[in-house]
This record gives sequence, C-alpha cells and structure tokens, in this order.
Amino acid sequence: MKDIFGYFRASFFHLEKIWSGRKIAFWKTSIYFCILAIISSVPIAIRLWGETNHLLKEVKAVGKKLPDFTIENGKLDSLSEGFVYESDQFIFTFDPEDKWKDKTEDLEGTEVPSISFLKHFFVIRIPSANGKASGGEQFQPNYIRYDKESFENVTGVKLRSVLERMSSPAWVFGIFLMISIIPAVFGLLFYTLILALGGWMYLKMVGISVRFVESWKLVLLTSASPIVLTSLLVLFLPDLNQKTIWVFTTLFLFFKVVEVPRFEKRSNHQ
Repeated sequence: MKDIFGYFRASFFHLEKIWSGRKIAFWKTSIYFCILAIISSVPIAIRLWGETNHLLKEVKAVGKKLPDFTIENGKLDSLSEGFVYESDQFIFTFDPEDKWKDKTEDLEGTEVPSISFLKHFFVIRIPSANGKASGGEQFQPNYIRYDKESFENVTGVKLRSVLERMSSPAWVFGIFLMISIIPAVFGLLFYTLILALGGWMYLKMVGISVRFVESWKLVLLTSASPIVLTSLLVLFLPDLNQKTIWVFTTLFLFFKVVEVPRFEKRSNHQ
C-alpha cells in the first residue's frame, strides 16, 4: 500500500519517480485503478444527487399548490380552480373541470413526462425519443378511470401530505455512488488502454523497450493528478468537458514521465 500512495503523490509532485512504477505488482495496480475509478465516479454521483433533489423540490412545489379534492363515483370533485405546473422535469395538471383537457392531449412529442388529474381520468404520458414508440406509432397517453381500486381514499389532503414529505435520505447518495462506479470503471479502462497503446507505440519508435502492460501501468499511475483535479473542477463547472481535459493532461504528463529513460539513454551514449 505504501507504493500505491507513493505513486499517487508522485503523479502530483514527482513525475520522475513514476517510471519505476511500470514494475510494480499487478494487484497493486488493480487497487490503484479502483481508487481512481471511485474518484471518477464521485462527480457522476453528485450530479445524480443534485438532479434528484431538484426533482423533489419541484414535487414539493406541486404539493404546496395542490388544493383539496375528493374522488367519488369515478369523478374528481374540488371547489378550487385547476392549475398547470410546468418544469424542466415534468408537467403536472390538476383540472377538475376539464378546462385544459385539450392541452393535455396536445402534449405528444414533449420531452418530459406529464401527469394529469382530469375530471374523470388520471392521465400519464411518458415520452420517448421524438415522441414515438419502437414500432413507429405515436405514443398515446395512458387514461386511467377513477373507478379503479387504487384511487379509493385518495384525497387532496393525503396526496399533498405525501408530496410535501418526500425527501432523499443520505443513503441514496451511496446507491448513486455504487451505480456511478460502473460507467467510471469502463470509462477509465477504455481511455487508459487507448493512451497506453499510443504510449507503447511511441516508446517503440524512440527505441525504448517496454511491454504493453507496463505502458498501461505508466498511464494509470500518471493519470491520478488529472483525474483528481478534473473531478474537483467539474463540481464547480458542470459543463466542463472532463474527459477531454483528463485525456490530454494525462498524455502530456506521460511524455514527461518517459523523458526519464530517454535522458538515461542519451547519457549512456555520451
């Protein structure tokens, strides 16, 4: 473990020490890879966490606007006027008098899901790309009559209470982190292998003999500082192209690392 953290520090402050890392045991490299994958997954998990909290904030806003209502004999009754709540996450329509029924039916092709409480129907529409199903047919809203058992005892008071109490507990972030590790692992493996291939070919061209797996180890050890720095930057600059910056920074540092054997080779020839 001492070697792992030593090379981790070297990627920030002592690049010349990384060249010897091509000889470290593969199991140590695997641990190093897992650490970098976890670091890479953090910005993804934070983005998912933020989007979830934003969605819950919108849901709570709907809960605050939702008036009292009851559902009896297959019909929604309310003394309050309806409303339409539109956000970048969803569209919610409360329409006990069917004033916006036409608008609800015109939502085909929208890029966000919509939920509607009409006078006689509960309507759900989940969009697809271009608003079309896999068979090419236009998606139709799903109309559900209120005479279903699932709508028994549904009232404005109960639904409002549920919506306003919705929250995202801390353990959900742990789930997001575990989910985010999967794309982080594949992304890290893909880009380090590509860079290792290019680095291996370059070293062959300049007459430095290394195995491909050694080239991959050098790329992986070098990539620690770019991964950490870009992961921090993307927290403050969400639109930052993290992968591009990480790849080119790692490539630049890799060339700095391989200057060590090139310098030694030139010294031996003098």
